Amino acid sequence: MGSDQHFRGAVGGVILALAASWACAGEIRVISGGAARLFVEPLAKSHQDDVMPDISTAQALRQTLLAANTVVYMDPRTGTSGKHVAQVLERLGVAEEVNRKATLGQGGYVVAPVGRGEIELGIPQISEILPVRGVKLVGELPAELQKYTVYVASVLAVSANRAAVNDFIRHLRGPQAQERLASAGYTAPD
Repeated sequence: MGSDQHFRGAVGGVILALAASWACAGEIRVISGGAARLFVEPLAKSHQDDVMPDISTAQALRQTLLAANTVVYMDPRTGTSGKHVAQVLERLGVAEEVNRKATLGQGGYVVAPVGRGEIELGIPQISEILPVRGVKLVGELPAELQKYTVYVASVLAVSANRAAVNDFIRHLRGPQAQERLASAGYTAPD
């Protein structure tokens, strides 16, 4: 099945995607102008206790991970954030030690066990922390270890109503939508 046929009628002719997967979307035809950056989402750390662990520097994050009894993050085989966390653990030289006490999430809100008091620390994206009851956002990973997930949108070449799709994309980039997205853990693109 060709991409035109596959995406015909898909959400009114708009494609929303992770920027990382955008490069893989070579067979999907979009109108000229490419993709509009909509929002970005950083990786962060969560926990349940009132005493906030220090993750302000790479060394502080390393010590916090080593001191934790249990950790959860997305399975690197199934989630983008998990792949990056695995790389961070390698860079910090703690992969083996942390993975011995880690639970790998399979989707959804992987920090839910943190909220229930079953796991001490979680390392998901911010939007996966904020809605989970009993979980507190510690903060973003240190800048030198951070990776932002960038979301983009573009009008598909097969779109029957390009004006409406462009209006939708403009809305997503506008102040009202950006404010709501910010409250969910996303930030405006540069």
